[in-house]
Amino acid sequence: MLSGRQAAAILRSVLSSDEQARLLLRTGIAGSGVTTSTATLFDEAAVRELCLRPQVGRRELWRACPHGLYVARLHRGAALDLTRPWAEVAGQVAASIAQQRRLTALTAALTSAQIRVSGRLPFAATYLGFVVLTADLVAVGADRPSLTPPGPWADAVTGRQLHTRSGGRPGYLLTPPVVADGIIPARPGTPPRRPMRP
Repeated sequence: MLSGRQAAAILRSVLSSDEQARLLLRTGIAGSGVTTSTATLFDEAAVRELCLRPQVGRRELWRACPHGLYVARLHRGAALDLTRPWAEVAGQVAASIAQQRRLTALTAALTSAQIRVSGRLPFAATYLGFVVLTADLVAVGADRPSLTPPGPWADAVTGRQLHTRSGGRPGYLLTPPVVADGIIPARPGTPPRRPMRP
């Protein structure tokens, strides 16, 4: 078992501060911990597993979510208890989203259009770069999303890290790169390339 300080030292390889480590551990992502008279102790194997969680692979993501993925970035003050059942965590995530800035009109329109196309849209909530909930987004409400348990696509992101740019919007729609005539658009300064065959 590790103290919070020892756990934070291990998590420095994937987080930028001890404060972030404390907040992440508070969610129960490494288990609820054992509270003693002087400290809360965490399972060392569970803490080290967090450091080993792979990044979401974009190629795998686009195969699993060809119409895109809605990403909700939860703020640091989000009240999360990841040791609870899926429905309770989904409620916590929805409540947290309700306290954040609303979607822009364009994002709301694009998200609603994607939901109309297939009836639902893959949804992932992240906290400090870690995926903490996967769900199917079935409606974009005025103040909170309507979520149902995810389909098989969730295997592409569950138990992984999904880092996004710091700052910016709390929620956005990730979509696959546009492919025209089999050519994937290049980043500036690199030549266009053809997609690899499966």
